[in-house]
Formats: sequence, structure tokens, C-alpha cells
Amino acid sequence: MVKESRIPWLHIAQEVAAEAKQKDYKCLGVLGTRYLMEGPVYPAKITAFGIEYMIPEAKDRERINKIIFDELVNACFTSEALTYFKGVIDELKK
Repeated sequence: MVKESRIPWLHIAQEVAAEAKQKDYKCLGVLGTRYLMEGPVYPAKITAFGIEYMIPEAKDRERINKIIFDELVNACFTSEALTYFKGVIDELKK
């Protein structure tokens, strides 16, 4: 499909990995929907650039997915969700 398109395509995982490589990051934390965190798209692109990646623990992935689909897609942005995401990020940094 990309080769057949007349307009340029952007692969977000490719762009994230390229930017991380340019900034000399050694490891990335991946947050998003459960499929994004557990699926093959980000790992394949990130590791192709020689960068490691981490995803949250299963219980955190489940809660993140729930927050995204129950709150964020409905334009509900709570301080509780923000605090939770910050906590998950802090855990990935350890």
C-alpha cells in the first residue's frame, strides 16, 4: 500500500525509533493501548535501530488500556489518570 500511494506515508514507530537513535537513547518505554504495548509494531522498529524497549507489567498494561478507552477517548482527563501514568513511567525508569 505504501509503495502504491502518491502521498508520503509516515510510520510512527519508525519515526520514534529514528528520533531515539538520533538522541542516542539506549532504551525506550512504550505506553499506549494494550495492542500497541504487546504487539509487534514497536518492538520490531525499535530493535531494528539497536535500541532496547520496556513495557509496563501486565496489571499496568490492563489499567492503561482501560484508561485510554474508558476515559481518554471520551475526552475525560483526570488527575488520577495522570498520576497513574506518571507512576508507571517512574517504574519503567528504575
